[in-house]
Amino acid sequence: MIDYLGIYKVLLESISTGSESDFQSLLDSITKEKSILELREKIGDEKASLYLQDMVQDFINIGLVVGAVTPADGGRLFYLDRLTPQGYLQLQQFEKKSTIEKLKSFAKKDGIAPTPANITKLLATLMWD
Repeated sequence: MIDYLGIYKVLLESISTGSESDFQSLLDSITKEKSILELREKIGDEKASLYLQDMVQDFINIGLVVGAVTPADGGRLFYLDRLTPQGYLQLQQFEKKSTIEKLKSFAKKDGIAPTPANITKLLATLMWD
């Protein structure tokens, strides 16, 4: 099973360092993480790269990351600046041991797909719980 929450956390942690300003440097920094290795094994490198690009673009679109995505020949160019305050709050939620289990429980109970937008909504619910 793909660890969507682990991937979400790894991406936020890596972007929070501020050392990755584009997608390739982000990918290079997370390539050895367990959740990323499992994703690559399950769906292949090309699909995993596209999936991770979609997640990062969602992070930008929903306001967790300050950045931009520009269409380019053969793909997309990413500029990654930093996490937003909301992005840091989301990352802090993952530091609580109970967060992952609560997220899994809510998602399973309500049949919620593990997309970045849905995980963000669930984390926001937990922040006020």
